[in-house]
Amino acid sequence: MSDETIHLSYHELVTTTHKTLEALGFRRSDSIDAAETVAWQEQHGLNGVEELAKSLGFLWRETEAHLEVVYEGGCWRVYNAQGASILSVVGIALDASVADVQSYGLAMTRIEACHNRALIGGYLNRCARRGLAAMAYWRNRRDANEVHALCVSPELDFPTLRIYQSTPLNGGNHDLVLMLSSNLECWPRQSSDGDSRIVRFFTPEDMRRAHEASIENGLNVNADAWHKLCRLSSGVLVPEKQ
Repeated sequence: MSDETIHLSYHELVTTTHKTLEALGFRRSDSIDAAETVAWQEQHGLNGVEELAKSLGFLWRETEAHLEVVYEGGCWRVYNAQGASILSVVGIALDASVADVQSYGLAMTRIEACHNRALIGGYLNRCARRGLAAMAYWRNRRDANEVHALCVSPELDFPTLRIYQSTPLNGGNHDLVLMLSSNLECWPRQSSDGDSRIVRFFTPEDMRRAHEASIENGLNVNADAWHKLCRLSSGVLVPEKQ
């Protein structure tokens, strides 16, 4: 993709992304949730449109994807997404995790063999709005040495994102690990001091500045990725108003 950008409003981004996913066969509720999380990523400087555009060529095969249960016990769940995007399956996993938090105060979930892991942020933000702290860990699809850790908390208006240098695994490089908790006292403090493994650290203040800029000036998204979404969204028929 080129570095050229195009200027959009939040409403334009959500509407077009929603239509794109409907054109690919996503259920209306899933496409709305996914469109909002893509927009949330863009508002916080996390390139949601580019991440979505990478998978447009095969998302149409995943509209009926479902999670295979590998293990369920207490507050721990393991699912296999069978190669599907988290946009297709993560909603069900998070609903189960929220129920586990209500029962145990903590929920641990691993979703194996999934992609679009970097788009988890908007979904976790909804957990924070429900009074829960949440973390997600995943490995970079291009560089398995990089581990991304995104944290949200109802105590903070904005999330943190750390990128660590780590040793690649023999397996599990396409997994997403989620942790939810209602006990904020046991949640780690958001600091990068003294940890030499961290190669990039996005603080809540970094996220705040990106969000405020998007509110004041609109969004600048990758032009090539945006045109891909627009070509697909044109295939959706908009019902006429009565």
